[in-house]
Amino acid sequence: MQEGSRRSGIAASVRMSETAYEYNPQGENVMWQCQRANCGYIYDPKKGDRKGKIPPGTRFEDLPDDWTCPLCGAGKHMFKRIDA
Repeated sequence: MQEGSRRSGIAASVRMSETAYEYNPQGENVMWQCQRANCGYIYDPKKGDRKGKIPPGTRFEDLPDDWTCPLCGAGKHMFKRIDA
């Protein structure tokens, strides 16, 4: 690999890690699904939660404790991890 292309690749990965939710040292790229009957809302860290004013890139674990499902109002304890 040439040094110039290596540098641009590193710069690109740094830019991506600054803005994209996919960057996670543990390799976790997960979403969470509401388990309440008739809901099924999926929290996607890539999208965040506009209604709840949660910015894109926010992991489920980093949501405020009082965050609720934007569709049915269920608390975080009603969500189940689903691996992508």
